[in-house]
Amino acid sequence: MSTSSLPSRAKIVVIGGGVGGTSVAYHLAELGEKDVILLDRSDLTSGSTFHSAGLVGQLRADPTLTKMNMHSVDLYRKLEATDTPPGWKECGSIKLASTPERMEEIRRQIGWARTFGLDLQEISPKQAQELFPLIDLEGVVGACYMASDGQVDPSQLAQALASGARVGGVKIFTHTRVTAIRTLNGRVTGVDTDKGFIECEKVVNCGGMFAPEIGRLVDVRIPIVPMSHQYLITENFMPVGEKYLPSLRDPDNLIYFRQEVGG
Repeated sequence: MSTSSLPSRAKIVVIGGGVGGTSVAYHLAELGEKDVILLDRSDLTSGSTFHSAGLVGQLRADPTLTKMNMHSVDLYRKLEATDTPPGWKECGSIKLASTPERMEEIRRQIGWARTFGLDLQEISPKQAQELFPLIDLEGVVGACYMASDGQVDPSQLAQALASGARVGGVKIFTHTRVTAIRTLNGRVTGVDTDKGFIECEKVVNCGGMFAPEIGRLVDVRIPIVPMSHQYLITENFMPVGEKYLPSLRDPDNLIYFRQEVGG
């Protein structure tokens, strides 16, 4: 959207056009909030979003995070049927165990999964290899498999959420940098941008790894530190057919694998 039509007022301003900001904007629109503006200082997904591996594992130690991830899967299925699909692949996930202690942990997780209605299955090393033929079974004592897990294209997801937010009335402005957040008596009154001032009642900081920079505009310390995350992408070396391989996690060896586009 052209910055020449930047409104002078909105109820809510969302700062950040990654998957977090577009998700907030989308869900605000779903809740009936029509007077929402999303701002990004560059293009959508130009921050850390496009670096994400996009793995979607639903079960977490925290119940709230598990429910959020389950909601996410339902949302991705819904968005996949729209004109801007998020690249959702419901390919399942495998977790390997290389020690008896890890296998015991997996069995506890299977019981935990049942409390949420998630079908996490214990499988043998051989069954894991049948699902993911590249596994070297040396040292593997067991595994588990969740068929409803998957992977998503983070950039496509953000664009799909942005599209849905626009349909709901959200206005999105890229290449618009927030330079200051104005407050009065501890409450937000507006944001200054390099394209003009927007009066608003609320600001949502969705800056991702840049969130501390936004927080400093109102003297709020946000304890986020970017960390390096190494990964490598191989050339195609074997045909895998039309069906995506499950994502594979090997916590004992601190590594995960996922299929890239094309092989």
